[in-house]
Amino acid sequence: MTITIKNANKDFLKAVKEVAKLANLKVQATQTDEDIAKQWQQEADEALQLYKEGKLEAYNSAKEMHKAILQ
Repeated sequence: MTITIKNANKDFLKAVKEVAKLANLKVQATQTDEDIAKQWQQEADEALQLYKEGKLEAYNSAKEMHKAILQ
């Protein structure tokens, strides 16, 4: 038997996986390209907001970043 659930969030998926373990069932989760693009956009928006608030550092090069981290 196959059950399809669409538009589930991560918390719901975690709960379903835990219940499935009890019955030795397999759970397979997939994301569409659209879902992935939305997630990337949300992460980019969040990073930009943190940068604007001064809570996120930006570097011009990897060397500059490593130097700042090691100090």
